[in-house]
Parts: sequence; C-alpha cells; structure tokens
Amino acid sequence: MKPSEDFIKVIQVFLDGQAKNDPLFAEKLKNEDKSIEECCDFIASELAKKKFGQVTDQEVYGLAMHYYDEEKVEFTKVKYNVIVPVVDETPEPKENKPKKSKKKFTSAEIEEFEKRQLSIF
Repeated sequence: MKPSEDFIKVIQVFLDGQAKNDPLFAEKLKNEDKSIEECCDFIASELAKKKFGQVTDQEVYGLAMHYYDEEKVEFTKVKYNVIVPVVDETPEPKENKPKKSKKKFTSAEIEEFEKRQLSIF
C-alpha cells in the first residue's frame, strides 16, 4: 500500500526542516538508497508492532529520523491507513471587543505620585 500524499508531505516537511538545522542530517537525507515512501512504510511497520492506534507527532518524527540515521533498516511492510489531521490555516475571526482605554494621568496626579515615591539608595 502506498502512503497517502498528506502523510508523505507532513514527513517531508519535517525532515526538510531538520536538514536545514542539521548539516549532518542533511547529508543523510540525500542517501539515494532511501526514499520518503519507504520511510513512511518503515514508520507504519514500527508503529504496527506497538499495537495501538494513536501516536504522538514526536514518535512519528523520531521514527522518520531513525530511518534516515541508520545505514540500513529492515522491516516488514504492513497495510496501514494514516489519518493526517487537516489544520485550517485561516485564522479565526476575532470578536470586535472594545479596547480598554488606559487611564491618562494629569500633571497634578503625576506630581502627587512623585511626592509619595520612596528612594532606596
């Protein structure tokens, strides 16, 4: 089974971000013996061993990093269905709440405050 385009995109974006910050990892990512599709298959295979449905992003990303960090990984392909949550990137409209106005002090009030201030020197 081929990984979904959404799954591939999420993993690729993460790996590209890691490569920008880590030149050593960037070199590993260029390994022509590895592919993003196989990386996704590896992730699914490893998660299938754990036998639970939900996983954290960090677990998934950690497995993706592991796939590229190791020279050779062995795994058995499994049938899987990954659900990638859709994130609506449009900001929600903000309610038009009246802004609280800050009190402006008069010069007489400022003078009174200055009289009351303590000096600790």
